[in-house]
Amino acid sequence: MIMKIKNGSIFEETFYLGSTHIQITNPKSYFPTVLTEETKHIFLERSSQNFNDLFNELSAASRDFYKYESSFDFQKSAIQNYLQTTPNKQIIEETGLSNTTVSELKNNKKSLETSAFKTIEKLYLCAIKNQNSRITDVSL
Repeated sequence: MIMKIKNGSIFEETFYLGSTHIQITNPKSYFPTVLTEETKHIFLERSSQNFNDLFNELSAASRDFYKYESSFDFQKSAIQNYLQTTPNKQIIEETGLSNTTVSELKNNKKSLETSAFKTIEKLYLCAIKNQNSRITDVSL
């Protein structure tokens, strides 16, 4: 989360949800200058409440996403997807793991829970790298 403060108030906030970034701007940092004092007050009151609600919801979502993304369940899911969608040869080249290890994991003869930390780390880093490159390819 990145917060920009101007004159003691939050005027812009960026929330990170994985590779998605959501930016919101506090309506108190801008408003149409053609408003009368009464309509300006109504505008600020309503939009400030909307900003606060959105801020709180995005903060909670960002916190929850970070907890999930840091969990072993998320990491296992990313690794399993990588194992299912990537050819053995590519996995071996990218991770440096043996053909036996990759084959046993792909065929469920060996579980991630009983694998060495180094194996899990190599697979996870490659899984995320490949996942990010697929996202980039799609968005181009």
